[in-house]
Formats: sequence, C-alpha cells, structure tokens
Amino acid sequence: MVLENVIRHVCSPLLLVPRREIGTVGRVVIAYDGSPPATRALHHFASLGGCWNPEVRIVAAMKADEGLPPLTSAQRYLEGYGYQKVKVDQVDKSIIEAFQDDYVDWADLAVLGSSSKSLFEDLMVGSLPKALILERKIPLLINT
Repeated sequence: MVLENVIRHVCSPLLLVPRREIGTVGRVVIAYDGSPPATRALHHFASLGGCWNPEVRIVAAMKADEGLPPLTSAQRYLEGYGYQKVKVDQVDKSIIEAFQDDYVDWADLAVLGSSSKSLFEDLMVGSLPKALILERKIPLLINT
C-alpha cells in the first residue's frame, strides 16, 4: 500500500490531505491528552496555523479530574501564539467516537499525535489516525 510506504519513510509532522478541494482552514480540532506526541502536534500547529486565525477546539477523552489541567495548558499555549478563538471540550466517549460523531464534519483540519513508536505501527494496530485516514474526509496534521 502506498500510504504505508509513505508513512514509514517521512519525517514528522505529516500533513495528509484527502482527494478533494480544500478551502479555507476556519475550524481546527485538536486531539489532546497531554502526551508527548499530542504536545508536539499542538506545538507544530501553533507555529503553522496562526495566519488563518481559525476557531480551535481542543478535545480530550478524559475524566473531569484528569483533563482540565492539560486542556487549560494547551489552551493557554495557543492563546500565547495569538489564537483568539480557542475552546476546550472534554468528552465522555472514546476520542475516536467523539471525532467521528462530533468533529470530523465540523472541522477543516484535525491535529493529532500518534501514540505508538511510529505512525505506521499506529495505523496497523488501530487508532484515531487510522480511523480518520480511512474516512478520508478531513486533512490531518499528525505528529509522532
């Protein structure tokens, strides 16, 4: 598969764009759990996306007592880069379900980290990146 070969040999971050016309990036959803890959993805996006001034949703599938400090830190980080429309969402379902049910159709770009040692392994095992790549509905900025 071409995608597997590309993913094995590219550097992170990786921007995957489906075969369709891409318009303005006005809404961005970021999967964030405080992990190193998610943090790297957030940092890469912060330095790239400021020119668009998009509406940003930072989403975590965490219990209330776990999610607020990392989400608040992520929100403050983006605001420090000049993002003005940043909200945080804590969801009670899995991150894959949340993205597929609530965010894929809303957003123009998804930003996420790959939790395994390599994105290729992540895609073979099953994960949010795999689910979103297979849907081919939304451009993805992925960091490993």
